Amino acid sequence: MVNNALDFLTSGTFLALLVFGAAVVGTLLVTQVGWLLEGWALPGADADRGVPRVLAVAIAAAGVYGLPFAGAVIASVLVRLLGAWLGLALFAVVAGVVLLARRSPVRRLYGLVGVPRGHWRADPAASAGAAQVTADRPE
Repeated sequence: MVNNALDFLTSGTFLALLVFGAAVVGTLLVTQVGWLLEGWALPGADADRGVPRVLAVAIAAAGVYGLPFAGAVIASVLVRLLGAWLGLALFAVVAGVVLLARRSPVRRLYGLVGVPRGHWRADPAASAGAAQVTADRPE
């Protein structure tokens, strides 16, 4: 088992995945940080942020990169331990509780990042005309 892991860790496939993965994830992370900083620069947007900026960026990155990875690992473990049907059904229930519930942990964490309340609202009347920034829409 250890020899197989060492063979994989020193293979060209792993090294290529590591280099390209670091380049892609690094680029995406820099872009995401830029979007967060730009969003916080909007009038009133930074007022909803509940934690320091560095922690807010870490929370957002964990949600975008860590949560899908953890979900894939949990789904894989459940499928291997319980079988495909039961493992996927249990994963769907766990994912639903963690992601979809009104008071889910994910929503609480993203609330700390400082997504303004107005950005969650969809306004069909405003989208029929010219495009507007949410902060420019009347309350």
